[in-house]
Amino acid sequence: MPSGSTVARYIRAHHWRGLAIAAAALVADVALSVHTDVSSPAVNGYITVPLAAQVPLITVCLVISSIDGPMASLEQAGSTTLRRCQLWYLVCASCAAALLVGATAALLAPLGTALVLVRGVAIWAGMALLSGRVLRWSLAWVLPLASFFPLNYFGADAAGRFYWWYWARQPAGQVPCLLIAVGSIAVGTCAVALTPWRLASHRAAAVRMFNRLRGRRHTVFSDSSQDIHART
Repeated sequence: MPSGSTVARYIRAHHWRGLAIAAAALVADVALSVHTDVSSPAVNGYITVPLAAQVPLITVCLVISSIDGPMASLEQAGSTTLRRCQLWYLVCASCAAALLVGATAALLAPLGTALVLVRGVAIWAGMALLSGRVLRWSLAWVLPLASFFPLNYFGADAAGRFYWWYWARQPAGQVPCLLIAVGSIAVGTCAVALTPWRLASHRAAAVRMFNRLRGRRHTVFSDSSQDIHART
């Protein structure tokens, strides 16, 4: 684990003032939206969507995108200490954001509502990590935001029943949505682990293995040809 001073320097280089202001804004957003429902266009007309459903999306986009900064290119090829700082920052900032959203909602609404928001943070965090790795960290919001409208638009059938995968309207203990959250975090974790230099290392290892196998096959083929010529 990196030292406290190292982590503090890392946080100072990653928009900590903006995140502090955003944290206060998120608390106000939860307080204002947790008891409000809005109508949203859907494939079969309109559905009722809790206004607070957008809070996890905004939270995740702010937190994950914040690791892009002046030292982003250096961090791609940084030392082990810098890499650990990035990982600790991601874990601690994401957990703090989920705790902030969940605790604020729990004070103002039933516990189930708070857990649904925390589950949304987990699901969109995985998407944001994948988006940040594939594109760049400043664009970590692209995949979560792209999923928001289809999620609401196709979330209910003609009778108004919400599908099992529509996590914004399913209860906190619904197992499929919990599995979606676990799977999303797993995908996001793998995306963070696959750094450019690690991908290059795996690619080089695969090329070496391919060349080795091709060399063995060529040797076996040459030996077989020599045997055939010797018999003839």
